[in-house]
Amino acid sequence: MTKTSSKGTKQWSKHCKTWALYQKKFLTKSKMAEACERFNYQTEDDLFASVGFGEVSPTTLANRLTEEERREKQIEKQKQQVQDMINQPAKKEPEKMKVRHEGGIVIEGVDNLLIRISRCCNPVPGDAIVGYITKGRGISIHRSDCPNVQSKEIVNRLIDVEWEDTSNSGKEYDADLEIYGYDRSGLLNDVLQTVNAVTKRLVSVEAKTNKDKMATIRITVSIQNLTHLKSIVDKIKQIPEVYSVRRTKG
Repeated sequence: MTKTSSKGTKQWSKHCKTWALYQKKFLTKSKMAEACERFNYQTEDDLFASVGFGEVSPTTLANRLTEEERREKQIEKQKQQVQDMINQPAKKEPEKMKVRHEGGIVIEGVDNLLIRISRCCNPVPGDAIVGYITKGRGISIHRSDCPNVQSKEIVNRLIDVEWEDTSNSGKEYDADLEIYGYDRSGLLNDVLQTVNAVTKRLVSVEAKTNKDKMATIRITVSIQNLTHLKSIVDKIKQIPEVYSVRRTKG
């Protein structure tokens, strides 16, 4: 061990005492190997030498070595918040947590917990939904059929949630639709006119045709709930030469 690496080791030991860290717990071969790879050093001596030279601070090294444990503690803390709420005295209501929209998604009864609607599936009121406890980013709300929440590996991070009554909320949500039909003259115009007649905002439009004169039109519309979305889909299906309308995952 060089003088510089020895100096770095002493600085690290002092840092461990300051942070009340247990060196044996974090200075394992596997964790040190990961740290060396992360900071691009070949050996532990090289890494501690970089601490001695001041290239890597003890705090930075500590954060790296304890990253996984801190993330796990955060997840456990979030799960405990949810569990504490479920274990509160019964109010003669279902144990599923109520989700409502107030400029963002919140779970009733849980304070200071970041909740967001997942962009991968864009759930809207009326959809069956599930909450996913993310790593350090709060809870994301997915449609129950979203492929991203079907893996067995994440089942312990899923929580039951449901929509609060949103019939009079006036809030809007984005929904993605794909329309397939014959590329006749005026088809796109008919689709846009139909959609504009039944929704306040058309967010985006993308259309393309193939060599067989079949058209695929993808639109994103603002809706109030699943019932509103179904009425839009029914209207589009009535347009001549439209063969199918389906909701996409986003």
